[in-house]
Amino acid sequence: MLRTRVISASVGFLLLLALLLAGSTYILVGVFVIAMIGIQELFHAFQGKGFKPLFGLGGLWVFLLFLFLEVEGIYSVVDASIRPQVISLTVFLTLFGSLLLMVLKNKEYNILDITITLFGVVYVGYLFTFIPATRFLPQGEHLVWIIFIGAWLTDTFAYFTGVKYGRRKIIPEVSPKKTVEGFIGGAVGCTLAIFFFGLYLIRTGVVDIHTIHFLIIGMLCGILAQIGDWAASAMKRYTGVKDFGTIMPGHGGVLDRFDSILMIAPFVYHYLIIVL
Repeated sequence: MLRTRVISASVGFLLLLALLLAGSTYILVGVFVIAMIGIQELFHAFQGKGFKPLFGLGGLWVFLLFLFLEVEGIYSVVDASIRPQVISLTVFLTLFGSLLLMVLKNKEYNILDITITLFGVVYVGYLFTFIPATRFLPQGEHLVWIIFIGAWLTDTFAYFTGVKYGRRKIIPEVSPKKTVEGFIGGAVGCTLAIFFFGLYLIRTGVVDIHTIHFLIIGMLCGILAQIGDWAASAMKRYTGVKDFGTIMPGHGGVLDRFDSILMIAPFVYHYLIIVL
């Protein structure tokens, strides 16, 4: 099992590396495809619980979300100030379309189906946009790795610390294997990893940011990553699925691998916007 996870993770890393080194169009299309797979996984999980999320509408609004961001030049430094307006418009149109469909198809869909659809658009579609948004910040080709370092190393340190030293369960009703010791190990490991990565960026002249910011980013990423993992575990436990998908052998689906990243990416983007 561990061998399968390592091979799968290695292949995924190489694909991600190629994607992040590619041009802007490839990054947007690549992340969009990942987001579309993710929202389908989420909807399938809730569908198994008896709900009827609107697959077509959810996918359409994720597509429009990425399209609006690109058309409006949201990732350019000059036009970064219009991001709130674009997001507000997208949220409004998504809500309007959902409510209109609920009225026209009232015998087929109810408010819970609409709510899950909207949640999927925000949780998956919206949060995924912060990966390319971070990539297109100044020096973003380097800074975007903070998101992935934070998620992956938090998971790695939490796992091995928990296996070796874990004694006290932290949230057994959501994730029985998670321990207080694993949580601390993940947070500390993430903090140190991002701090040293930030130190490298500063020493090589890539960025001019005080090292204290990388300590703060690392500490909060180590916490947010685990909250993202717990949230996904809570959804899986509620819907009765072991994994959201099977696209990554040994890891599960897109959301199983990106649950931590979805929590980290918005935080990293907004924090860097402030300090850059």
